[in-house]
Amino acid sequence: MNNWQYARELPTAPLWRGQMTIPRQLQLDFNSFTKTYHLRQLPAHELYLYSKQLLTFHRRKLSSKSANLILNSSHDVYMLNTEFYNITKTTNIHIRLRQTIDKPEYTEIKYIGNKNQIEFDRSHSGNINFHNSFYPQFNMSLDKETLTTGILKLQIIVDRCSIELFINGGKYTMTALIFPKHQGYQIELSIDGEDILLNYLELMLFSM
Repeated sequence: MNNWQYARELPTAPLWRGQMTIPRQLQLDFNSFTKTYHLRQLPAHELYLYSKQLLTFHRRKLSSKSANLILNSSHDVYMLNTEFYNITKTTNIHIRLRQTIDKPEYTEIKYIGNKNQIEFDRSHSGNINFHNSFYPQFNMSLDKETLTTGILKLQIIVDRCSIELFINGGKYTMTALIFPKHQGYQIELSIDGEDILLNYLELMLFSM
């Protein structure tokens, strides 16, 4: 989960440099939307042996006119599972992770409907200026599944210095290192555009 361009200049040196992703299980699937085979990645089943459920939400309406949904994880290592319904090209979803109470520091994952993209924004995540190749933002385009079905599934694993994202059952994955300067336990969820349905949200803590 490192980049050779700045591997020797990580802010954590000399204590440690770089880290591995969590163990993953791989599966070859046929993608009916792209008409090709692709490799699906998901967290290994054994990871769930070290987790416990903290809270869940079911079928909650989300609106740009209502207050943002704010959760307190009380921990800095956790898994967030979400499933959104009624996604359209006007939908923008914002999920802020490791957010401090006064909100100067956070990492944000966004779904941008008119581009059908997931954007990873770590520009406010803490120490980002140690190398010019440590990009604060990057994105990934999705296939037609989300806009065709109106469903977006995000599984997010947050660790002390990393975030791993699994999109639509592991069809797409994104990983990133972060280097927070402060302890942030808030999770903030908000949307722009038309109302959508948060069909399911689960917050799980890890005991390791």
